[in-house]
Amino acid sequence: SVSATIKDSHNRTVTLRSDQSVEVNDVALTGPSSSGRYSATVAAAAQYVVRVHEPTIGVQSTTLDGPVEFEVASPTDNGTVSLSGFTLLWSNASDQNQVAIELSQTVFGSTVTKSYSPLADNGSHAFSATDLSSFVHGTNVTLTIKITKTASTSTVNGFKSDVASANSAGAP
Repeated sequence: SVSATIKDSHNRTVTLRSDQSVEVNDVALTGPSSSGRYSATVAAAAQYVVRVHEPTIGVQSTTLDGPVEFEVASPTDNGTVSLSGFTLLWSNASDQNQVAIELSQTVFGSTVTKSYSPLADNGSHAFSATDLSSFVHGTNVTLTIKITKTASTSTVNGFKSDVASANSAGAP
């Protein structure tokens, strides 16, 4: 899915007029929601074309390469990690992407989450015992790991300034 909040130069949320629109891969963003977000469901792709329709400037397009596909190499799905420290490894590192890593654990109905971002997409990240000190050992206790790769561009044609990002998520 795609979502966007469009803001003016004073950081105020903008509502598009009926003669203005934004599309991603030919799918129009709809909205805004009560929080000011526009959204659309767009299939994952190698590239995303953001098309801005604005009557005073016409149609402007920006192409954004999607983040490279990847797989988590270690730990494996349902594998074990040491809370004394471990290294998370994933394939297809790219200096064109950044990653966000989220670790979470639910014990007795209480969830603890720690997030690490933005990080360089270098294919690995080491977690120390200090990083993992909020989590607990135990039988049938799971530590959930989610990696999200993000590709972005700092220019979106049709807007004075903006950032467009594409995300790809994975987990062991």
